[in-house]
Amino acid sequence: MKLLIIDDEPHIRLMIRLTLEAAGYEVDEAADGQAGVDRFGDGAATRVVLDQKMPGMDGSRRSSGSDGRSGRRASDGDGLCVD
Repeated sequence: MKLLIIDDEPHIRLMIRLTLEAAGYEVDEAADGQAGVDRFGDGAATRVVLDQKMPGMDGSRRSSGSDGRSGRRASDGDGLCVD
């Protein structure tokens, strides 16, 4: 399973990445909400770990599907929002 970490803080992305890789997951990263939407929409991951408070498009907006784009969407169970 490939996971996508979306967080605007590099040290948080690194901590989550190292933890998930140690658990055997394949991990990709995005530094902001729009980059995360693009990567997830391209099929780069099957699940998302998403920061709930980011500038621009935050996790609560993305998880509600209000990004205004059509295409692949995260459905219930596809993501985890973290503070």
